[in-house]
This record gives sequence, structure tokens and C-alpha cells, in this order.
Amino acid sequence: MSAYDFIDTLAVQILTYKKEHNETATQFAKGCGVSAATIRRIENGDANVKLSTADKLLRYMNITLIDLLPPLATESPIAEGKERPRNKEATPAPQGEVAEKKILFSELLANIPSDEVLTELLPDPYRPQRALTTHSGLEVLKLRLEGLDTAQTAERLHMTLSQADHRLRKTVRQLTRYIPENIVIDIPALRKILEIQPFHFTGRYTKLSELLRDMPSDEVLFQLDRERGNLTGGRKRHRVSNQDLYLLQQRLAGHTYRSIGEELGMSPKAVRHRILRIKVGLKWYLAVDLDVPALFN
Repeated sequence: MSAYDFIDTLAVQILTYKKEHNETATQFAKGCGVSAATIRRIENGDANVKLSTADKLLRYMNITLIDLLPPLATESPIAEGKERPRNKEATPAPQGEVAEKKILFSELLANIPSDEVLTELLPDPYRPQRALTTHSGLEVLKLRLEGLDTAQTAERLHMTLSQADHRLRKTVRQLTRYIPENIVIDIPALRKILEIQPFHFTGRYTKLSELLRDMPSDEVLFQLDRERGNLTGGRKRHRVSNQDLYLLQQRLAGHTYRSIGEELGMSPKAVRHRILRIKVGLKWYLAVDLDVPALFN
């Protein structure tokens, strides 16, 4: 993630926080201990921000750096036909009834087995007497896939924040390293986390210019969002809509923030901030190429 991507996302979080908590720029600056001028620079896309400053802002908004990063995923979908290879040097999974039956990962999460059963279903190829993950590790993963953030997951499972974070990272690391041949990762969000070719990825709309050309409906955009493996709950984010694309079309046609705002019932400042949110949504969540640079200069 580049510095500019980080600042764009941080700016979106600041704008969202101020709006949700009805705080003025002065109140927000006083609360987090960062000057109003510095916050304005961040909102305007200035990437020259100290880590200590970013840390103050995140602490005030009760956001962890992990939650600020892209949604447990890479920035763009893996090219079609380039599925992540399984570890060929690993000891083969046990043969027999368990190995022959194809098991959907969604079924495992729907009714998470005990640690003993997981030893048979998800054996560690390097330590066959152990499973790749544990019952509690899958519980954490399940809640994160449902959209809960790490803090919410820890609270739900009566764990500390560090325990939930450790179990999630360990589970993802193990599944990235090796997946038994009989296990089918059928959850788009998990495939995205593990950097596996999307399960039902249609290849539609890989460029912003294509979206602006076709102007798909909100229903199509929502389906596209799901296909990209994005989570539906948890931390708030801007989901790209048909109106967003219309706003970009108007901006591309040369209309000012003021004229667009008058048509949509928004202030010029709100239009500019919304375009920032749209940029983050397009790049990180819909994973499209921003091939219309004039829109974001």
C-alpha cells in the first residue's frame, strides 16, 4: 500500500468519524491532539504525515492499523487462471473416506468441528498429529468473515484483542501455506484473503472506464462487490453506487463541485469528500483500475 493510498483511507475515516459523531473540525482536532491544519492537509491528500500523528488519529477514533488496511486482501484480484499452487513438498493428506469427500469450507464454518475432528479434516502436513487450525481459530475467522472487526470478535468470543488477532493471523497463515485437496474454499472473501483465484469471479468490470461506460445498477454493483470477496458488515465503508458513477461522469464532463452539489443537494466540500470515498471504494473493494486519471488529479 502506497503512502497516498494510506492517506486517502485515513482521510475517509476522519471525515466519517466527524460526521457520525457530529464533531466540528476544531472539536476533532482538540480531541485527538493534532492541529486542525494538519488534519486539513490529510483530508486534502498530503502524504507527508508523521507516523506519530497517524497514531494519535487512529487512537482517538478507536481504529487499529489492521482495520485501516485493505480488507484482509490484496489490492487486486489474482489474474484468471493463476490459482495459488498448493504446497507440493507437503506430506499428502490422509487417504480414505475423509480425504475422498469434498468438503466446502462454508460447511466447516457453519458447524465448526472439535479440535480432534479438525485433526482429520485439516491435518497439518508437517505435523500430522495436529490440525492446521483449531476450533477457536475457526471461530475467530468465521466472525471476521461475517464482517466483525478484531475488537468485536474478541468481545463476542470473550478473548483479549491480542488473542483474537493471534488466532486469526495463525489460521490465515496456515491456510495460505497448505490446503488439503479435498477442502473447497467456496467463500469469496476467504479466497481473497488467501490470494486464491476468485471462486465465481466473472471478470466483469476491471477498469473504471468500463463502469462509466455501462453505468451498472446498484444491484449489479452490489453483486460485483460480493464477487470481489468483500465483507458485508463490520467496519463502515463506502460501497460504490450508481449515483457515485453518475457523479464521476459529471465531474469528467467538466462540471464543478458546486454545480454537481446543486444538482445532488450537496455542498461543494461534500462532493469533493465523496469523490475521495469513491476512489477508495473503487480501488480497494471493487479492485478496478483507475484508468481515468483526470478524475483524481
